[in-house]
Amino acid sequence: MYDFSTIKLRFSGSYEENIRKNGQDWPGAIVNMFRSKRVTESKTRSAFGSLKATHVLNPTTFYEVSVSFQQRKFKTYDPDFKDNWAAYSDSIANANLGYSGFRSRFQGPLPYAIVTDLLINHENTPINSYVKNRQDNIGVTVDFTSQLERNIELKVGGNLNAWTMRQWSIGNISNYLRYRFGEDGKSTRTWASEEERRVELARFTNGNINYYGYDVDGREVESGVDGPRTPLLASAYVQSKFEFQDLVLNLGARLEYYDLDTKTPANPGDYLSWFDSGLDVIDEDKLKDSDPISYLLPRVSFSFPVTENTVFFAQYGRYSQLPALSLLYAGNTFVSRTVSPTSRGNAFLTPVGLLGQPEKTTQYEVGFRQIVSENFALTISGYYKDLQDLISVRKQTNELGQALYNAYLNKDFGTVKGLELTLELRRTQGLLAKLNYTLADARGTGSNSQSAFGVVEHTVFTATPNFIAPLDFNRTHQGSLIVDYRLARGEGGPYLEGFGVNAIFSFNSGRPFTRIAPPTSLGQAQTFEFGVRAISDPRSRVPVEPLNASTGPWNFNLDLAVSKAFYIQDITLEVFLNVLNVFDSKRVQNVFPTTGTPEDDGFLSTPLAVAYRDIPNYVDMYRTLNLDNRYFYLRAGGQDVYGAPREVRVGLKVEI
Repeated sequence: MYDFSTIKLRFSGSYEENIRKNGQDWPGAIVNMFRSKRVTESKTRSAFGSLKATHVLNPTTFYEVSVSFQQRKFKTYDPDFKDNWAAYSDSIANANLGYSGFRSRFQGPLPYAIVTDLLINHENTPINSYVKNRQDNIGVTVDFTSQLERNIELKVGGNLNAWTMRQWSIGNISNYLRYRFGEDGKSTRTWASEEERRVELARFTNGNINYYGYDVDGREVESGVDGPRTPLLASAYVQSKFEFQDLVLNLGARLEYYDLDTKTPANPGDYLSWFDSGLDVIDEDKLKDSDPISYLLPRVSFSFPVTENTVFFAQYGRYSQLPALSLLYAGNTFVSRTVSPTSRGNAFLTPVGLLGQPEKTTQYEVGFRQIVSENFALTISGYYKDLQDLISVRKQTNELGQALYNAYLNKDFGTVKGLELTLELRRTQGLLAKLNYTLADARGTGSNSQSAFGVVEHTVFTATPNFIAPLDFNRTHQGSLIVDYRLARGEGGPYLEGFGVNAIFSFNSGRPFTRIAPPTSLGQAQTFEFGVRAISDPRSRVPVEPLNASTGPWNFNLDLAVSKAFYIQDITLEVFLNVLNVFDSKRVQNVFPTTGTPEDDGFLSTPLAVAYRDIPNYVDMYRTLNLDNRYFYLRAGGQDVYGAPREVRVGLKVEI
């Protein structure tokens, strides 16, 4: 027999399904103003299950074991044809549903043109793309804790996560059908081999299909060159806590293990040896499995009292983190466009991610905590982070230093240092408050994996120069004040019992940016996107100052939450009102780099605009689209110049 009173089992799980219509927010809404009923839907299904066992061996020792499973499925599709994506741009299939006006068998109606480069979809314009992906994970975690002595605690554990990742997308169904069946749908194409078939169908000019874990037709496969990516991530740790009189010392280390399951070339600089020039594609038979990577990462922290009311603390630690796996994983034909010596495109095609590795951080922190009074404390700390091996776009070169192709490589680095001040008032007669201020400086050679796109494509450079400059996410000054007042059950009388109010005031100095010169040539820019051309295509930027030398305006914000609880025996009803951005402040997040303001992109004041200003209604249309509503700015950068407006939420919460 076994005493199960020392074992606790806990099962938890969740399932969620979300369906969302796309293309109905700004700026997509204007493009679909006549096609509001025929836009894509995105469906996400997420499932999670976990079983955790806790076993108490004795009063000072226990261990925990948990096993988990999670799955996420996502797809973006035409709500009429669902997963039958080959019917999306087929005029016959569309006619059966009442959609007419197709130009040819596989080409939908022409769009309406309000202006030259502002095209509005016809009401029967077909959906021309389809996306699906799936991630499955099985995880195991083990943690062991023991109080070895009165003043010594030991923790040992680890975890293992095995992933299976699949991706399939087609970017141009119309081109796929025309290439495969001819313009009239009556000329079925044949190929010399199955390999040629899957390579040609996936090409950018044909279907533009990116896939792994599926074959080129979208069917799941388990192995071979199109098999799923199966990264294996594991870690183990040991941590000991020593308490000697007033000194608390934590010593530990963590071992991180990454097997990313990428296929890498033996010699990245000799790409002709692993490129099939006949099919114009990477020869997967000449790629090898990537080697597993492991890091031993020490961590140390300690604290001790300096005086009766003052505690000094310090910590040191090394950490590693995977870059986004979407940068490392892509289908072979999809990536081959970047490597091909004959047909490769520019930096806006997918860089080769086969060579990416984890990013590393070393962090230091020192500080002290001062107890000012019974309910009031002050904490001051300084920190320093050394960021190494950050993923960024670079030119892969050969042994002679000649630029070959674009790749995601671990080439960027940076530092983040700062001073943080925190004042805390413990809840006293219902009132709690916390004031935080941080003075920080973040500098490095790149703010994100895309930062170097412009300079990488500049023909002057064979190797990308590294300039240390303020990073995009740097905020020299930032802080917040939190004030919370609430009355618990039995306090405040019948009218104020359960009443609470919470206010959060936050502020930060502006975002760094680089001023650029007004355009001197319109190049490939369209009629109404002249003012944001340097954002959509960074190769055209001409800076007039060092990188990120300017700073946008400060931001201030106030959020307010008010609630009232009603107690009915064992049931608690809470009515709440949350107001985000109480004063409806614009909160400038970005600015136009030519002018340094969020109101004007500067184009209408340049000599290049003279010929366009004479066109009737051009100036008014330009201001409405670009300055008042930032249509092309959002299309170019994906972010608005302003933060979210005021938002009011009203709700009811029930606790039983």
